[in-house]
Amino acid sequence: QLYYPSHKQKKKEEGNPCTSSSLPATTRINNDHDDDGNGVYDEEEGGLATALHWLDEAYDVCEWEGITCGSDPGEFEVKIDPDSEYEYIPPPDDAITKIDLMEFKLSGTLPRQLYMLKHLHRLNLNDNDLKGTIPDSYGWFENLQFIDLGVNQLTGEIPYELANLQWTLEELWLERNQLVGTIPSELALLTHMEYFDISGNKITGQLPTEFGNLRNLGSLFLENNLVTGTVMTEIG
Repeated sequence: QLYYPSHKQKKKEEGNPCTSSSLPATTRINNDHDDDGNGVYDEEEGGLATALHWLDEAYDVCEWEGITCGSDPGEFEVKIDPDSEYEYIPPPDDAITKIDLMEFKLSGTLPRQLYMLKHLHRLNLNDNDLKGTIPDSYGWFENLQFIDLGVNQLTGEIPYELANLQWTLEELWLERNQLVGTIPSELALLTHMEYFDISGNKITGQLPTEFGNLRNLGSLFLENNLVTGTVMTEIG
């Protein structure tokens, strides 16, 4: 029998932007649709068009609503496995570390190039109108701890490449989309993961037995899918 916690406690927070005079090119975001319709901008419905300072050349990226740069001392708690090769490097003040754009009526698809924000540790795009698939390049983030892509219209399968975030990822929220396929067994490598939510999708197949090795996983949400199997008591 699958385990469903009785209360969902998702970590949410608002951005607390800091100012910066300049940003390296690799830390900037593409805000407009390209020729293929990619991007997270909805001119008619609002979204980034109505967000504070977005697309205003008079303001630095770090002053845009929902964008946070740098970090406060002690804010970023890093849990490093002594056997890993992961080395945490504190972000410079002008590096984007958080994107919090929940409920912004964003449309389009997820930009593949976001992984280039190498200091990003929080990506929250919950409750928008994003379509398309989750880019496999999201497994290339270097410091990402939190991903929330829930309550959108994402399709396709959960990319197994997310397992590459094994040294950093603690929360993965993909609920209420239109994802299909099975749960990649590779995700059992995410040994720091504490929250995993794929409820309200079209996921099928067995829950990987390897998930029994996720000792830090305290909340697992699988309801409203076609997933079968047993969760080992070791979880959480």
